[in-house]
Amino acid sequence: MILATAKDTDLETIYQLIQATIDTCYPPFYPPRAVAAFKYHHSREAVIQRLRYDLVLMAKEGDRLIGTGSLVDNEISGLFVLPDVQSKGVGSVLMKELEDRAGQLDIDMVELDVSLPSRAFYEHLGYSGFKERFLDVGEDQYLNYWHVSKRLGLVSLSRDDDTFDLEGKKFVARENSGNGEVSAQTLFEYHQKDDLIWATYSGGDIVHGQLLGLVVSRRSFISRYQHLNKLGALMTGKCETRISKDAQGGLQLNEIWEWTSGDLSYGTSVLVEAKSC
Repeated sequence: MILATAKDTDLETIYQLIQATIDTCYPPFYPPRAVAAFKYHHSREAVIQRLRYDLVLMAKEGDRLIGTGSLVDNEISGLFVLPDVQSKGVGSVLMKELEDRAGQLDIDMVELDVSLPSRAFYEHLGYSGFKERFLDVGEDQYLNYWHVSKRLGLVSLSRDDDTFDLEGKKFVARENSGNGEVSAQTLFEYHQKDDLIWATYSGGDIVHGQLLGLVVSRRSFISRYQHLNKLGALMTGKCETRISKDAQGGLQLNEIWEWTSGDLSYGTSVLVEAKSC
């Protein structure tokens, strides 16, 4: 899966994905006039507006668009994933990237509206509040939804910091997607020399793991990893990592990863610098 910033030329593909997803996923939860209101809210004109003035992301598998989402000021909107790839981590990857982009803009809290079928997804991602709202769409039909928010809790690396240094740093997982094997019991020991990064990790469900990475910017690196789990399976994957600082000033690794073995699914995780004993 590849994430990319959308352009004006992507308008029709994004519009068709959104409309098809609404047609498939919303009728079991909403009356017909509410479904029509959703489709109108995400009209071609609305997508054009976001493309011109806001950040619109695309998730693609090869040439196929499988998901999209937008950041409008401090609000995430227009997050849609094709029905046949839902529950495979695509939405989580898009959300993580949108939250990271917000953090880079020094936005410390993001907000969004949650439709009826999406509540569990956003609760899992740490959104809270769930203020009930509704829109009267006529003929005694209503569009019900929630408004939620999430404090990102990220402090961007200072613009004065030329790069990061992971040499000798240790990290533990603060959160991970359900399809991952890293847990709070897994300890990562990182090393770095110039643009080369490597690490070993073990603990929890992982007997032994190795990671090899390459710096791609002063706040990010890419890596490949492999480990043996307690079930005796050798698992492999790849990862994109953005580096920030947490509220206590320690380094934080914000990861978007993909299995290259097993079910080939995607996920996100957050590693935080381990406190010294």
